[in-house]
Amino acid sequence: MWLLPFLSEVSRFAASTFYRLQIIGPEVPATGPLLLLANHPNSLLDPALVAAAAGRRVRFLAKSTLFTDLRVGWLGRGSGAIPVYRRSDEAAAASRNVDMFAAVFEELGAGAAVGIFPEGISHDQPRLARLKTGSARIALGAYSRHGSTFPIIPIGLVLRQKGVFRSPALVVRGTAVDWGDLGGRAPEDQAAVRELTERIDEALRAVTVNLDQWEDRPLVEAAAGVWSSEIGGQGDEVEQLKRSQTAARVLADLRRAGDGRAKRLARQVQHHRRRLQRLGLTPADLDALVDLATGAGWTARRLHLLIPPSIAVAVVSSIVFWI
Repeated sequence: MWLLPFLSEVSRFAASTFYRLQIIGPEVPATGPLLLLANHPNSLLDPALVAAAAGRRVRFLAKSTLFTDLRVGWLGRGSGAIPVYRRSDEAAAASRNVDMFAAVFEELGAGAAVGIFPEGISHDQPRLARLKTGSARIALGAYSRHGSTFPIIPIGLVLRQKGVFRSPALVVRGTAVDWGDLGGRAPEDQAAVRELTERIDEALRAVTVNLDQWEDRPLVEAAAGVWSSEIGGQGDEVEQLKRSQTAARVLADLRRAGDGRAKRLARQVQHHRRRLQRLGLTPADLDALVDLATGAGWTARRLHLLIPPSIAVAVVSSIVFWI
């Protein structure tokens, strides 16, 4: 576990190098046990983003096959990751995962932060996959073992172009899940496990943008931009995220209801977005002042830009006249 003491700093450096990284939301507690639960859009870079957001040591759960991978096995072992055995990888997975649960309970009892991707897989879908129940069973089992609750914090990874170098990456630290009323329930209590899993799902959806399809992203971003310009100002990153979430939800609700307005609205917004792109404008530009005084001032401030082409025309004209 030679990398674990430096994991947060190394992760922030790596994530900030590949992405234009921005981390928002309340600070993660610096000490004490906690679970950090994140969506999983980009495989091996996702733990780096979560560790950067945590600002402290994090023991991640990772599929067991990564530990024998010649390319990344050293990274899993060096960072102190805890192996998870999946039925799809080996037949004895269920029995071997007893050791995994025991290791996580021990880490939480010692005051560690544990990172989990409750979707269970890294994927290219535009929305959260159905969550596995492991995170809920770990939380309830740790309570049964140690007798107290601890923060369960959702981490939203919002990546516009996850495979593109220096593309924007927004990491959203959410509000801790409220689960004190479930603390005394056993991890074998299926009703408690389902309830806590649903609360975790709701918390993760609050810090991510969930689209029906990737093709909706430009449409949703355009709608959010129009909304922002109408109410005056872009707002902070959290507000922009909420507007994108609302736009995606409205679009999905209209589609599910079979409302014919959904297609018409989508066409209108897309047409508006393409026209703005061709003109090099944003929705906010449409609210600019266009009175005579503003136009005259704008022109006066840019008159100097006419000097180079005027000189060029004069030189060419003089040469033509001389000839």
